[in-house]
Amino acid sequence: MIEGNIRKIYSGFEFCSGDFKISKESITIVYGDSGSGKTTFLNCIAGVEKDFEGEIHFEGDYSIGYVFQKNSLFPHLNVLKNLEFAVKRCQKIKYSLDEIVKALEIESLLHKRIHKLSGGEVQRVSIARSILSAADILLMDEPLSALHTKAKKEILDLILKINTEFKIPILMVTHSMEELSALCDEVIYMQRGEPLQVMNREEALRNLDPRGPINILRKEDVHSLKLNFIDKSTSDYLIHSNHIILAPDPTLKSNFAHYINCKIVEIIESDENVYLIKLEYLKSRPLYAKVLKSNFDFSIGQDVVALFGPESLMD
Repeated sequence: MIEGNIRKIYSGFEFCSGDFKISKESITIVYGDSGSGKTTFLNCIAGVEKDFEGEIHFEGDYSIGYVFQKNSLFPHLNVLKNLEFAVKRCQKIKYSLDEIVKALEIESLLHKRIHKLSGGEVQRVSIARSILSAADILLMDEPLSALHTKAKKEILDLILKINTEFKIPILMVTHSMEELSALCDEVIYMQRGEPLQVMNREEALRNLDPRGPINILRKEDVHSLKLNFIDKSTSDYLIHSNHIILAPDPTLKSNFAHYINCKIVEIIESDENVYLIKLEYLKSRPLYAKVLKSNFDFSIGQDVVALFGPESLMD
């Protein structure tokens, strides 16, 4: 557990976190627009930034690993020697070098020089070095921002693996809703000049995407209209409210693969052309859909089905 309160004043900008707590073993995403203080917050926790008011408390002795946005590996050393440097400097050995090399799948990179690595490979090695420094928590400052789509997906999967297999809590800065939705257990939301807000996964997905709510659907709650039901690595499906179609009966929309039986509980004015519909399914679990006003022919209390195709499910 990490908790505290931080206030940092720059020329023309004041960052004030308010009280915060970061849970053990979770992936906590620090999310917000550029200039909201995300990196400042991370640097204060890491000890990189020492000139601030307030205090930060760590539960027990805490060793921090920091994966920077830009490459911080030693360019004059190859991959293996970068990793060995971390091992030599740490006072307690938590993981063997061989164990981390295998887990992060970097065996083939060990004798390469840093300038020969791709962006994704640099981040794998940087993460490995941070873990080998006996980190009790990993801080990551936009580690995916410079990567192409395939490398991003690989590092996202790797971050989940590290958290799950090694039980290392992760505090990661991003301004990407896609990264947030793929990783978060908790979210620290920052707006310039405002105290941070701490949200759980469901609250963040429902409230932070400017396009509208992202729904979390449990696999066992989703019915299949076709045999090609898509299985995902996550225990939940994520689907944007824009991608749900409402109908009185599932057979009326046979081109959709999946559906959930729902009841309309609230009709909200989203904008001049769209209603945001709050639905309820099973034991009061909420679901949101957006419907054009020109196509709207529903009422509160009406039983409907929410339909969507496999292409709508978010990775």
